[in-house]
Amino acid sequence: MYMSTPVAIRFDEDLLAEVRRVAKRRATSVSALVQMFAEEGVRVLQVPAIVFRDGPAGRRAGVAGSLDVWEVIAATRHMSGPLEPPKIAASLGVDQRIVEVALDYYSRFPEEIDEWIADNDREAERGHAAWLRGQAVLNNTATP
Repeated sequence: MYMSTPVAIRFDEDLLAEVRRVAKRRATSVSALVQMFAEEGVRVLQVPAIVFRDGPAGRRAGVAGSLDVWEVIAATRHMSGPLEPPKIAASLGVDQRIVEVALDYYSRFPEEIDEWIADNDREAERGHAAWLRGQAVLNNTATP
C-alpha cells in the first residue's frame, strides 16, 4: 500500500463530465479513475507499445494489437532450452517485437504479471478439477 497525496488538477468541463460518466459506469471514484489512467499513461511512456485492456478478469497490460503480457511470459516459462526472443516469437507465432515489448514490460513490473499468471493458473486448476468431477459423474452413471 502507498500513501496518496492530494493534487489539484484542472479539467476542461467536457472532459470532466466524461470522466465522471466513465467513473460512474465503472463504479469507482473520479480520483481512482484519474489515478489509474495516470499510472497507465506513465507506463505507456516507459514501454510505448503497451496498451491496457479491460476483460472479465480485470484490466491488464497487453502488447498493442497482440497478446497480453502475462500470456507471453507464461508461455516462456513452459519452454525449454536457451530462450531468446526469436525462439519465443516463433513458438507463439508472433513477431519478435511483440516478445521484446512483453519482456521489457515484465522487467519493469514483474509483480503485476506474476500475479496475473498465478491467477490464471489457479483458475485453470479450478476448471480442471470441475471437469474431473464431471467425468467422475459420467463414469459413475455409466456403470450399472
